[in-house]
Amino acid sequence: MKRSIIGIFCSITLLTAAPIDNIGALKVVGNQIQGANGQPAQLIGMSFYHGQHKAGRDFVKRSVVETLAKTWRSSVVRIPMMYSSESGSNGGKGYDQDPANSVKMVDSVVKAAIDLGIYVVVDWHEVSTIGHQSQAVSFFTDIAQRWGSYPNVIYEVFNEPTTSSWAEIKSYSTAVIAAIRSKDPDNLIVVGTRNWSQQVMEAAKDPIKGNDGKLASNVAYVLHFYASEAGHQGLIARADSAMAAGIALFVTEWGNSTASGNGALNQGYMDKFMNWMLDKRLSWCNWSLSDIPETSAALRNGTWNAQGMITHAVSTDGGWSDGDLSQSGLFVKNKIVANRPAWTPPGNVAVRSRSEVSAGNFSVEQRSSGITLTTGNSHRWTNAAMFDLKGALITNSKFTPSLHFRRTAQGISILQIKDVEGTDRVHKIQSVK
Repeated sequence: MKRSIIGIFCSITLLTAAPIDNIGALKVVGNQIQGANGQPAQLIGMSFYHGQHKAGRDFVKRSVVETLAKTWRSSVVRIPMMYSSESGSNGGKGYDQDPANSVKMVDSVVKAAIDLGIYVVVDWHEVSTIGHQSQAVSFFTDIAQRWGSYPNVIYEVFNEPTTSSWAEIKSYSTAVIAAIRSKDPDNLIVVGTRNWSQQVMEAAKDPIKGNDGKLASNVAYVLHFYASEAGHQGLIARADSAMAAGIALFVTEWGNSTASGNGALNQGYMDKFMNWMLDKRLSWCNWSLSDIPETSAALRNGTWNAQGMITHAVSTDGGWSDGDLSQSGLFVKNKIVANRPAWTPPGNVAVRSRSEVSAGNFSVEQRSSGITLTTGNSHRWTNAAMFDLKGALITNSKFTPSLHFRRTAQGISILQIKDVEGTDRVHKIQSVK
């Protein structure tokens, strides 16, 4: 017996202030990161501290992401997925020792960001010579497979390749980008640069290209700085030169402190960097959402205990008052609030079409036995797949004029359809009572 018709939502009216609704899918055009409307897209928000370290992991909660989105008005959050484990008997295990729980942590932040309609940077957080390419390929293949249908997700393939040459960084990044693109053809990817992600001119002179010799699609490059570090003041001119040469930049990590993460804050330097980023419409994530005893921390500082772990000074659940913030945290929160509209819930469609393809009309029906999909010009389509909202595959099939998915879809599911040219269309479908 026929129970209901499933509506397929193929477009979005930008009626709310949720960043994903206002900005949409991100695309690198020349030296800009643009939104779906062709305008510069400036994402501003916070980076968690080292994800598996106690000073960071205790804050990795949905309630904290909610505070950042709803109260701070952040349009983006960054989750650093540590490769190396924390030292000490009570230290957290990184991807090297516990990949399953490392991925679970990342997934929890990605899911919260998508639900709240904000963007999320998934950061492979190493600070060293590049040496774990195969592990990074596996990690990002997994993430892209499950979350790549959501335009909210941004991939940061290496945090700070401090000593590797640009040629080595390019080789590594090309392999990881290929792995991501095998599962997600078009979400934004950002690539770290040499010497703590500061040598952006090397990327500008020799950007990453595909096998066809063309610039890699939808790839931007990473700049990091610490505003109160006197030696970092010249990075503004360097970044301007890199953008003038044609590459897009994303400041995935910056602090108000000196480069050590500590030291006195220089208000003049802070204002200079902030005004520059706002003027250039650069996207950024501030380091860090933590109460670690450093001046770069956004929260009122805790203390180190006898075991070398942090004793927190504020709630790890979010909901902080201004009195719970550090000097840096209050500065950043006020800047985000002043430059972002008030948060409202995202619209009905969290997953949207990622590419325009010549397609026919679809008819989708829900019956007691499952879902039936039909179309008038099925020769254009090769494959259809159904996913749940966590990105887990429910079922897939080669395309025929009429497809029937035997598993009944309850509530919301994600329908992905690929055509003969390898492009795909993604729709969110929902039962109508």
